[in-house]
Amino acid sequence: MTVTEILLLAVLSAFWPTLIIIVLVAIRTPHPIRILSAFLAGGLLTCVAVGGTAVHVLRGTAVVSGSKQTTDPIVNLTCGALALLGSYALHRYQASHRLKKSNTTNEKRDPPAWAERFVARGAILAFGAGIVLNIAPGILPLVAIKDIAELQAGAAASLAILTGFYVIMFSFVEIPLLGSVFAPASTVTAVGRFNDWLSANAWRVMTAALTAAGLYLLVRGIVGELTS
Repeated sequence: MTVTEILLLAVLSAFWPTLIIIVLVAIRTPHPIRILSAFLAGGLLTCVAVGGTAVHVLRGTAVVSGSKQTTDPIVNLTCGALALLGSYALHRYQASHRLKKSNTTNEKRDPPAWAERFVARGAILAFGAGIVLNIAPGILPLVAIKDIAELQAGAAASLAILTGFYVIMFSFVEIPLLGSVFAPASTVTAVGRFNDWLSANAWRVMTAALTAAGLYLLVRGIVGELTS
């Protein structure tokens, strides 16, 4: 695996449904920058710590050693199938939600999930949500961690690649924060526009990203199986 492939997984990971939903909730709070900063801090610290430990543990195991040609296709095919299953589930949920909305005149909004409530209630709870939601790597980060372990790079290089992966993955959280630093006057307007766009396109974007990730991993798995 190459660093380019790992970075591609990072780009696709940025559209992970949980991250998109958290960003939408945070942007709607009275202090979105504070909430996003806290969530990012908790998420990045947890991801780098857990991911770095996982890379260290995976090295020397059968997953990244002599039997790599056997395990690589299995991991890619399994994770690809899970991503496509998630894409299908999102598509069905969106369709049923749209039908329910069209058939209900006085629709009551469903109560937000616990993670959304945590994020909306303040920076400390948002920091905690960033930790809890990222303790277990998602499907694409799991593949990336395996790929980084396979590179057999030094500890510093592996940590740099892993950190770069997660920095890209949290792009939708970081963009408003960077705007508040470099262009504070226009950030409020930009965040509002970003919120409107994300609200209108979130489900479509998440479904497309999961589909692309699933197909990519399936292709990787099939190619790996044929060449092993």
